[in-house]
Amino acid sequence: MKKVLSWLVGIIFTIVVLVAGIFSYWYFGSTNYMLTGVPVLNYHQVNNKFQTCLTMKPKNFEEQMKYLHDNDYHVITQQQFDEYMSGDGTLPDRPVLITFDDGYADNYQYAYPIMKKY
Repeated sequence: MKKVLSWLVGIIFTIVVLVAGIFSYWYFGSTNYMLTGVPVLNYHQVNNKFQTCLTMKPKNFEEQMKYLHDNDYHVITQQQFDEYMSGDGTLPDRPVLITFDDGYADNYQYAYPIMKKY
């Protein structure tokens, strides 16, 4: 009985180690963003006039875009993201998708020139 129990514990330990190794590779070592995900930054309004929980000042928005640029993130389009997810495209290293909800004019007036800069 002790021999069977010892054998069973050994098998369970081996399985746990294998699963942990596979998970570690999947989570920490994979460059496949379908496994690890693509960051999506969502903005609503970018202006100095209205201040709500959904509004960002242009200065702060520029700081975020500069951070992404200086840390080698690559902004991708929705089309690039869709093609990648369907298996028809590839993504650059460190991809990030930036979206704007609601279609406010200030997105074009303030955010667009900042994004072009970076």
